Amino acid sequence: MKELEKYQNYLAILDISENTRESYISDINLYKKWCEETSGEEFSLAAFNTFEIMQYRSYLLTVKKYEASTINRKLIAIRRFCQWAVNEGLLAEDPTAGIKEIKDLKRSFAPKSLSKKDVFKLRRAVHRYGSKRDIALIELMLNTGPRVSEVSNLKVEDVSISERKGSLRVIGKGNKPREIPINSETRRYIREYLDVKPNSPYLFVSQRGTKMDRSTVFRVVKKYAEIAGISEPVHPHTLRHTFAQTLIDRKTDLFTVQQLLGHQNLTTTQKYHLPKIEVKEEAVENLYTSTAPTYQP
Repeated sequence: MKELEKYQNYLAILDISENTRESYISDINLYKKWCEETSGEEFSLAAFNTFEIMQYRSYLLTVKKYEASTINRKLIAIRRFCQWAVNEGLLAEDPTAGIKEIKDLKRSFAPKSLSKKDVFKLRRAVHRYGSKRDIALIELMLNTGPRVSEVSNLKVEDVSISERKGSLRVIGKGNKPREIPINSETRRYIREYLDVKPNSPYLFVSQRGTKMDRSTVFRVVKKYAEIAGISEPVHPHTLRHTFAQTLIDRKTDLFTVQQLLGHQNLTTTQKYHLPKIEVKEEAVENLYTSTAPTYQP
């Protein structure tokens, strides 16, 4: 569909990250695929109507069983396209205007992070069975909290290390740079990796010497989480959450955490101050049984 090509060109000139652009196009293409499979017709602008988008929303929720945050992200991609199409005169009105986001009940809890025990198990697994690259990767993510795209795009020149201090320069959302200090232990693991690293401008490279893409970073993290025997799913963003939650638990002020994570809005950082679901469960478990007086009729 030629409109999708025009939309892709439009996204290319916006001040958004490459990952965001790719995500928008990917989500639109997934909607396109679903429409064609369910209708048996070639995809067109006619597919952007409230009824079909609501049916797609229901499909993602009940059939694919995606989490609310994932579904809402996909709906945002469709909404952005529809808004562009209205501005271009391709659609008479925005069919997503009356479609509400799915309420994410998990937002009342802090993001899922690893417990101290699971952090130990993950680190032990990678130090026992991992390469110097994988050790440096896991340790860097646990100790600096970058996004997976930021890790993938890191170059050797972005890392500054000396005996006394070190820092990591990353390009975050909206192409905004930030600097994250690297602690002494993590600096040592990075130095050990750099001594054996294949020649490449990128910091983390594959066995072929090419830049590690996001999927490879996901596989590495998942590999050692499984070796460690961690029951809950672990992905790169889990390590970012763990970094943030550890800072909060150590009474680091919110503004500092915001700067380290590269959050544009302090509200995003404040979610780490919300109680974890485990804390709420513990609070109500046996609420009265341990303190209730013995009743004798």
